[in-house]
Amino acid sequence: SSGINAEWPLRPGRLIDLCEPVHRRYQIAITKVLGKNMDAIVVDSEQCGRDCIQYMKEQRSEPSTFIPLDTIQVKPTNEKLRNLGGSAKLVIDVIRYDPPQIKKALQYACGNSLVCDTMEEARKLCFSGTERHKAVALDGTLFSKSGIISGGASDIKRKAKRWDEKAVDGLKRSRDRYLEELKELNITRRKEPELNNLTSQINGLETRLKYSKRDRDSSIDQTMAEYNKEAATIENELEDLRPVLKNLENQIDDRSLKIDENQDKLNVVEDKVFKDFCKNLGIDNIRQYEEKQLSKQ
Repeated sequence: SSGINAEWPLRPGRLIDLCEPVHRRYQIAITKVLGKNMDAIVVDSEQCGRDCIQYMKEQRSEPSTFIPLDTIQVKPTNEKLRNLGGSAKLVIDVIRYDPPQIKKALQYACGNSLVCDTMEEARKLCFSGTERHKAVALDGTLFSKSGIISGGASDIKRKAKRWDEKAVDGLKRSRDRYLEELKELNITRRKEPELNNLTSQINGLETRLKYSKRDRDSSIDQTMAEYNKEAATIENELEDLRPVLKNLENQIDDRSLKIDENQDKLNVVEDKVFKDFCKNLGIDNIRQYEEKQLSKQ
């Protein structure tokens, strides 16, 4: 609810939307360790969680799990686990998160769980040493300190794909944002006729000034005062218009530069979004496809 969000320093959000693996290779392992907490909603306080639950009841929404940062109990990170050697890493160390406050929620969800490249290395970490450690392999096989072993079922692999879907959605949102910025920048281009009109006015005034000065020098029938007055008037008009012209030229230069920059960003986003599509068609990028379609019309 926007009403609830406005009352709390940390906007409530699902854990999956607030973090991501530092690399795709860790997606399945992280999904396995987070488990149901992946969809838990992080809130800054227990009171905020209660307000959210009440609101969701009123809206007849599906039940959700909440992680209140002010009341959850978490164990401190065991720094020794960062120096075990091999491929072992703390799961929390292979997760990127934002905002920083949600680290406590990740500590709650991950604990001191370790991730290893292979199932054998994870098994040894859990059972072979003097102290047992919860460890998960990249394929999702999880070794619990209690002795329970659970494999990387297809359901976990399916859930892990949500990280990729989240990344694609982010790219699409970026693409839409850049398109909107391009649209706004293109509106500025409509000022070009105004610039051309001002340029014509200035050219005309400069021509008038030129002939006025020439006539002033060659004519003996009119007084110098009249010519000086007209020349001063034209000079004043020119002085008023030149800053306007300069300002418009600067605006158009800046907007043109932003349009080019955003077009480059848009091309990068389009290349990522349509990478597989272009690969299947055997073309370098989506713009080649659009050009072909236009040529057929």
